[in-house]
Amino acid sequence: MSAKPLPLVDKQSGYVSIPDVSSKQGGVVAIKGVVSDSFPSKPTIKGEHMVTFTIEDHEHNKVKVRYFVIQEAMLPKVSPGDLVILAGLRVSRFNGSPILINEKDQTRFIVKPKSTNGTISAYQKFPENMAITQQDLTAMSNLQKWITGKGGPLVSSQNTIHAGAKPSGRNFALVKDMEFDRFYDMAGRILKLFDVGHCFTIYVTDYTANDKLFKYDLEELEAVDKWQGPLGQRTLQVSLWDINAHIARKKLQEGQYVYLQNMRFKRNRDGNGEGSLNGDRQYPDKCNFNVIGEREKDPRVHAILQREREMEMKNGPKKKAAEPEVDEWEEGLEEPGEGGNPRVRCTRMQMPICSLGFIKQGKYLKSEPYTNRRYHVFCKVVNFRPQVEDFTGFFEEIREDGEVSVKPKQEWQWNFALLVVGRDGKQLTVRVDNKGGQCLFQEDACDLRKNPEALEKLREKLLLLCGSTEKNKLRPGKRKNEQQDQPKAKRRKHNKGQAQSESEDDEDEDTPNMEPQFFDACLAEIGVPKDDGSIRRVWKLCDTTIS
Repeated sequence: MSAKPLPLVDKQSGYVSIPDVSSKQGGVVAIKGVVSDSFPSKPTIKGEHMVTFTIEDHEHNKVKVRYFVIQEAMLPKVSPGDLVILAGLRVSRFNGSPILINEKDQTRFIVKPKSTNGTISAYQKFPENMAITQQDLTAMSNLQKWITGKGGPLVSSQNTIHAGAKPSGRNFALVKDMEFDRFYDMAGRILKLFDVGHCFTIYVTDYTANDKLFKYDLEELEAVDKWQGPLGQRTLQVSLWDINAHIARKKLQEGQYVYLQNMRFKRNRDGNGEGSLNGDRQYPDKCNFNVIGEREKDPRVHAILQREREMEMKNGPKKKAAEPEVDEWEEGLEEPGEGGNPRVRCTRMQMPICSLGFIKQGKYLKSEPYTNRRYHVFCKVVNFRPQVEDFTGFFEEIREDGEVSVKPKQEWQWNFALLVVGRDGKQLTVRVDNKGGQCLFQEDACDLRKNPEALEKLREKLLLLCGSTEKNKLRPGKRKNEQQDQPKAKRRKHNKGQAQSESEDDEDEDTPNMEPQFFDACLAEIGVPKDDGSIRRVWKLCDTTIS
């Protein structure tokens, strides 16, 4: 008598909810959800094939899955809307966020394609000879009920592992009480608006402090007059997506009071807390915020104003105590840039603009201790290195904040440098690492020499950032190499004939000759220790995006 087939995930081990994945670092887990996005498979430097996709649950929590196999045919074929159950995934980290990586000898999966009518024979599974049990079908049924809007839990309380975490239910909260990976309603005053293109960002405060937030202080320049918000950790950055972003662009203004519903409080790449307000999949036209009415007549606004007054009574009005320190910076500050590139934006628009000459000169530096800094600059690109095809490379290990992946793999990463010039004519070499490249291009790195489509897409974005810098680098250099050893008379004759051929070449070129434009950018200054104990300063591009 044959043994009864076992379910993909047994009741004792159960599924891990997406918010709890981060607490399972290094462990092996099972998970289920709906695929919210996926990327085409691609070869790795080790000769394997890899696919990356994102799984989402009923509260819009998301986690990435990265799957490696020797034979491409063994990869799970997933598309947005597919329902998936996976078991035997190792929890690792990438760019500071959890990522699930398959274990070659342990990982099993069932995929129900979005297009299927429910026939089991249409399901994908691995191993192929694995039987699909009634328990597996029940798990799929719960997923299907959620996706079709008929109710039913996505992750049942019976089979979910909770690692001492609080329930992720939503409730009204002050900023000071917010915890990571929880959903809240909140009220606050809008300090700053920022349109990134793919989302819309607002900075809000309810005048309560949370030590998980970014700290606004004088040394980071946010305390000068152009920053109208409170100091310390009282300002929450919230990114609005989908229909929320669309409506916010038309409706929201600085100084308004806003009520946000179902906002997720999460950890960003820098380790600081921020909010995320996604659209509702079941009701895609529903807006999750509203502007609060007449100031003190609304009790929510009254409470915010009361806390603001109490803070000012305790700390005094906007700080002038560090006046000498602010004066020290004033010679390096510039007026906001006009006519800048609207396709390139940074998330630190609230900071005053600092000149490149002042940054490079470093008159503000203190001998002990050195402090890393961030700046808002207005600059344009005049050169870059290496050539575009080599903007990416691969590394054996994934590191973020000193952490090493449990299963290190060779990952393609962004790594190049830009030479930028400010309005004062001073130049600065700015590095772009993997995190900066992902933010700038909104793309993961890959082997550009073997992926012509990705290379072409990159060149299109570089045209927005650098103008025709690449074309101007290549053509004059080629002419110089051809002519450098020719006599003057022969060179004149050569140039005369060359002018016609070059004009014909120019007519065939698809890319117009575009001058690089000035744009707003954020630079991170980092002190690298030298052998003699001193500090060498390097600058990296960060929080800057081409839309």
